[in-house]
Amino acid sequence: MGVFRTATRSKGNSSGRKSKKKSKINPFELKFNRKKRSTLKKSVAPTVQVGTPSLSRKKALKSRADSLAIEYDRLGKANKIIDRRKGEKDPRLNEEERSAQRFAAERMRKTNKFQLADEDDALLTHKGSTLTTIQKYDRTLDVDEDEENEGEIGADVVSVAHFGGGSAIEADEKNRENDDRKQTRKEALAELIAKTKKQRYDKQAAREEQVNETERLDEEWKILMQGSNANGLASAFLRKDETKLDDTP
Repeated sequence: MGVFRTATRSKGNSSGRKSKKKSKINPFELKFNRKKRSTLKKSVAPTVQVGTPSLSRKKALKSRADSLAIEYDRLGKANKIIDRRKGEKDPRLNEEERSAQRFAAERMRKTNKFQLADEDDALLTHKGSTLTTIQKYDRTLDVDEDEENEGEIGADVVSVAHFGGGSAIEADEKNRENDDRKQTRKEALAELIAKTKKQRYDKQAAREEQVNETERLDEEWKILMQGSNANGLASAFLRKDETKLDDTP
């Protein structure tokens, strides 16, 4: 009996110690309101505990983790799976056609990734008009890329449009000393552009004429070669016949 009593007492003492440990609070984590000075003939209120900053901070962090963290994780999610695969919602397509559409879309996406020049790019303007109005950057059609400086801006236009064109315009004005009225910079620039365009068109016409003439000569050469081959075959047959006649007794 004595052993049992001592065991029960020890068990009760251990539970009491645990409760004391749990109820113990760190005094450095508490906040108090203290008076800086004591005054005479006035009752001074005792120092009162007004809060526990560390515990309040811990509760605030826990409430944020339970509310804001969950909302942030669910941000942008609709809680459902949307099938955005090509042709998956079209019942008329079979599996091969769906695969072909997905493959084509993937190839198009990879191609567009490396296309730096887009047709939807904004047009460059200067003083309210686009740069293409004066065709400074236009290239002529069917231009042979192997030829050097073909289809590019003329040196006279570059000197006027890009660098002020003092010498070029002065030279044109000297050539028109007999005229009663001097041309303005805009008129001189328009005239230079017209000359450049005319030179391009003349080169284009000469190139087309050369191509047509080359094709015509090629056709004539083919006909001539076919005729010479036919004559050669006929002469060969005649020689064979002559040799056969000579061999007969």
